[in-house]
Amino acid sequence: MRAGDLELDRMDHTAHRGTQPIVLTNKEFSLLEHLMLNRGQCVSRVELLDAVWGLEPAQTTNIVDVYVITCGAS
Repeated sequence: MRAGDLELDRMDHTAHRGTQPIVLTNKEFSLLEHLMLNRGQCVSRVELLDAVWGLEPAQTTNIVDVYVITCGAS
């Protein structure tokens, strides 16, 4: 999968930006994969909790904030 110079290889479970490899945890990879699969669309916290973490929307957690803010700050 590609988005600009970002490439995600779902078979090898690797990511690259240009020629630079990106080291991702399994959850980070799943989060990026879900966002890339839904590129150009709004993705809700509820959808991310279900798709990436397998959590019910009624469960109180800030895990999406932690991952998105942490990943975005890198």
